[in-house]
Order: sequence, then structure tokens, then C-alpha cells
Amino acid sequence: QLARRLRARRPPLPVVFITGYAAGRNLDGAIVVTKPFSGEDLSAAIAQAIEESQRQKGWWTHSGPNQ
Repeated sequence: QLARRLRARRPPLPVVFITGYAAGRNLDGAIVVTKPFSGEDLSAAIAQAIEESQRQKGWWTHSGPNQ
């Protein structure tokens, strides 16, 4: 729910979900990292989320980081 509400304000906001239950599920276009994971796995997921956001002109360009 939180990701949906935030993306309503900033549509290309990068979201990474960490879970032990959602293997293989698409959670509203978010990157999903399943437990257990390595630091390298988490780093790659964050990089992927940021890359995807930048392709959509970046979440920070919509309303500014402090709004």
C-alpha cells in the first residue's frame, strides 16, 4: 500500500521489496528481493530500480525531493 501511495505522487519512484514470501511475483512493478539474499543481490536490485526510474526521467524530477 505504501508503495502505491508514494507512486501516485511520484510515478517512477524506484521501489525494492524485500520478502520471504513473494518469490516470482510482480508487486506493482517493484523489484523483488527474496530472503535469503546477499549484499551483492541487494545492491544489484537497488541499481536496477534506480536505472528503471532514470529511464522514466527519474522520480526526483517530478516534485523535487522535499515535496
